[in-house]
Amino acid sequence: MAPNTLYTTQITLIIKLIKSSASSHFHLEPPALRRQNFLHMPIAYAIGRMHILHLRIPPATASPRGLEAMGDRAGESALSRPGPMIPKRNEGGDMKAIAVNGSPRKGGNTEILLRKVLEPLQAEGWEVELIQVGGKNIRGCLACYKCFENRDLRCSRKDDIFNDIMEKIVPVDAIILGSPTYFTDVSSEMKALLDRAGLVAVANDGAFAGKIGAAVVAVRRGGGTHAFDTMNHMFLMSRMIVPGSTYWNLGYGLGKGEVEKDAEALRNMENLGETIAWLGKALKPHRHNIPKPPPME
Repeated sequence: MAPNTLYTTQITLIIKLIKSSASSHFHLEPPALRRQNFLHMPIAYAIGRMHILHLRIPPATASPRGLEAMGDRAGESALSRPGPMIPKRNEGGDMKAIAVNGSPRKGGNTEILLRKVLEPLQAEGWEVELIQVGGKNIRGCLACYKCFENRDLRCSRKDDIFNDIMEKIVPVDAIILGSPTYFTDVSSEMKALLDRAGLVAVANDGAFAGKIGAAVVAVRRGGGTHAFDTMNHMFLMSRMIVPGSTYWNLGYGLGKGEVEKDAEALRNMENLGETIAWLGKALKPHRHNIPKPPPME
């Protein structure tokens, strides 16, 4: 068979496959993968990829022109500039993400980074909220362990804002924590939230298990990875799922707004938001089936 004839046959078969599969309930793949050009694959591999990845494709976009456009847009953001085959979706549905700003400086570098993460999630139809803990009245853990006795998803001390924040973050699908770097660690308000929220969640059958957790750090020069680790440690021991991005989630700047000049950090935050959106949809049907740890002896 001549190369041109084979190429036309591949296109025809792929289009038929797309049309016949359009009514199926398909799942999506990471942004970096869904921009690959199926036309450059052998036909059996292309068909196999479509079945495995379960990508929902509207019949109206199933055309050779649409297929070619997939490959042409390889360098573009899948959310900000969707190609013909991947229209902007609103599949977030009832999914929600909360970002917690541990910086006392409202509108500062930490908040700018957090908002950058939330943008792709909002574009995907997620409900998003940014709440302020930095500069607020929140105290450290007393190690009274009343949370293990009461098991009501609350801390026993009621003289600060902790229980209000805990009430907000328990039901959400993704928790994004942000902090400035203070002597190579998080702010005191963020540390208080980590210690108390982590313990209350453990006391209540792992209330955070299966949720997505992401940490974001604003740093002037050094110590940012230590602050980043501090927040991730709570996520990991809470059996949360921590997504990666293009780099560690750090943004550099001292003065208010300076982080806007860190183009690499802003790209990293955008990709982090895209990845959380993708991961959230992948996890949603299975989150409550997360393996339970064996009982403590």
